Amino acid sequence: MKKFAFFFILFMLLLTLLACAGGADLGNTSSEDTSSVSQSDETGESSQDESPASEPADSSEESPASSDETDEISYTESSFEESSEESSESSEEPSDESSDESSEEESSEESSEPAESSEEPSQEPSQEPSQEPSQEPSQEPSAESSEPSEESSKETSDESSEETSEESSQEIIKAEKPSVYGCTKLFDSAFVILGTCEEGATIYYTYDGVTESTKSDHGYFSARVKSTKTGLTVTLRAEAEGKDPSEPLSYTARPNNVASATPGDTWNIIAGKDYQFHLKLTLDDYLHTNLYSQNKLDTLVQTLKNRQKSLGSTEMIFLLIPSPATIYPETMPSQYKPQGSTSRLDQVMDALDKAGVTYINLKKLFNEHKNDGYKLYWKTDSHWTDYGAFLAYRELFNHISTKFPAATPRTFEEFNWIEDYYVGGDVSYYLEYYDGTYRSNLPMKEYNVLRTPKFNMPSQIKNIKRYVSDKILTFNAANVQYWNLIDTNRPNLPSAVVMRDSYSTQMYDILAERFDVTCYKDMWSITTNPYDGDISYYKPDYVIYIIVERNLNSVFN
Repeated sequence: MKKFAFFFILFMLLLTLLACAGGADLGNTSSEDTSSVSQSDETGESSQDESPASEPADSSEESPASSDETDEISYTESSFEESSEESSESSEEPSDESSDESSEEESSEESSEPAESSEEPSQEPSQEPSQEPSQEPSQEPSAESSEPSEESSKETSDESSEETSEESSQEIIKAEKPSVYGCTKLFDSAFVILGTCEEGATIYYTYDGVTESTKSDHGYFSARVKSTKTGLTVTLRAEAEGKDPSEPLSYTARPNNVASATPGDTWNIIAGKDYQFHLKLTLDDYLHTNLYSQNKLDTLVQTLKNRQKSLGSTEMIFLLIPSPATIYPETMPSQYKPQGSTSRLDQVMDALDKAGVTYINLKKLFNEHKNDGYKLYWKTDSHWTDYGAFLAYRELFNHISTKFPAATPRTFEEFNWIEDYYVGGDVSYYLEYYDGTYRSNLPMKEYNVLRTPKFNMPSQIKNIKRYVSDKILTFNAANVQYWNLIDTNRPNLPSAVVMRDSYSTQMYDILAERFDVTCYKDMWSITTNPYDGDISYYKPDYVIYIIVERNLNSVFN
């Protein structure tokens, strides 16, 4: 029996040693897929779970025993339990040692392969749980919202660097430096500097610590300086969209003294903003300081009523043209401020309303068209343009064609609109930059349009030259200033007698083209006398009055 127990114990020890050896092999196998820390733990667990050290207890329970051998068996079992515990302890120790050895070997092998080394855990996301949103939900969103990622920051930095590099590599473009061709004294304790610049530029000029600005007009500019000093230094620079300011121009002003600069001269010139000039003749109209008395207006109303009654079926139509300052008050020097809101023009239109006389409200029409692509008025002349006159013509014949359909106005598309640099006339003449003779090198010009028909004009009209030349758009006195009768022999059209001033020039041809017979009275021979000889003789369908605001007194004649 003792021999049996001895061999049994020996057998169990062998099994234990075999189990230990198997656990070591298992530890080596599992360590290939895990890190050194987790490998040691897994190997220990494997040796404990898979070890057959618990099986001898089961075997002893299954082995038969007789009652006669109880004491010996009991002793033997006790000895076996102690041996089993010792075996178990010994089986655990080799497993730990084996695991440690295998871990050291694996660690040694891994250290020779930097790419797989466990010394770089920061590259493994699973080893940085603090970066996992699920473990720090309260902190992660705020970190994301307040601190951009390194990659995003780097991209932004790169883009910013590229943009800066591109900008720095681009050449800085400056506006063209303005140039001055003249300086002229004005009547109102000021002078005007005239020059050329880049098209579309705004000119900023500084003198005596004051800086002002003026917009150019197709490459020409005027700068009004409120000073009487000779030798005053004026610094000018140009600014254009999308460009840096130009180099400054330092100009020493020595204004030319011209006849129109004499206070009280009939043709005093006001230099306004944005290359716009005005006649002093229009200043009182602008300031509203020349209003008519109520008695005079009441008399006018009665006169007009009597006039219309005496004409019978002949209709009076008034074209009262506002002065440029009325439509473009922003171009007047700031020292001139209107008093009240009612002007003489408003008073006369009100009188026409009360008298029941037809008029075309050009003040309203021109305010609607003041920013059109083509100008309503010249800037270097005191008259309206071919385009402004066309708008008035169209309104006039829209009214007339309700009674005479054949007199429907021509459309804008039926004319050529020739854009070019022209010499305007009176303003440049009074400032002494034009002497009446056209030269290509005349310094003061203006970009504008000339209207010519695309259709065939009646022979009685087509040879009439309204202007001095195709380059000088001032009225040709020989052709348009004096009395003239134009009979086109087209009886389906109405007839008219035209009372007028110089503003009739710009519609002289197109007005006559829509009438059968047109009698042009001498310029400025305006009367409301119902017994006028031409009216009595021709018995026209219409008496047309073409009068600019500055000549409103003629309505009372």
